[in-house]
Amino acid sequence: MQPATQAWWFAAGRLLGTVVLGLGIGWMFSSPWAGLACALIIHLAWQLVNLFRLEWWLRHRSYADAPDAGGVWGEIIAQIVRLHRRSASTSSASFSSSVSCSARPPRFRTV
Repeated sequence: MQPATQAWWFAAGRLLGTVVLGLGIGWMFSSPWAGLACALIIHLAWQLVNLFRLEWWLRHRSYADAPDAGGVWGEIIAQIVRLHRRSASTSSASFSSSVSCSARPPRFRTV
């Protein structure tokens, strides 16, 4: 199984665990739906924190390090870093080839 697929299965398991835990805690206090709602609100808040961290890093990528996140968020960040490195190396390679071509003196053929 690929790491990205594993991350999605882990995220699904974490969500299922949140649902079970919320229902269980709510059941202990005789209100399973309120427990489920609280657990899902906490889960949603954590996802929003990760989304905020990703968005902040994308805006400040030139001087900030990538956020350290696990699971699906970590896979998304790793893909963005790979794409950024690939585009930076491609643009620097094309820039260096254009500079080296223009910096070379013309060759004259001798007859």
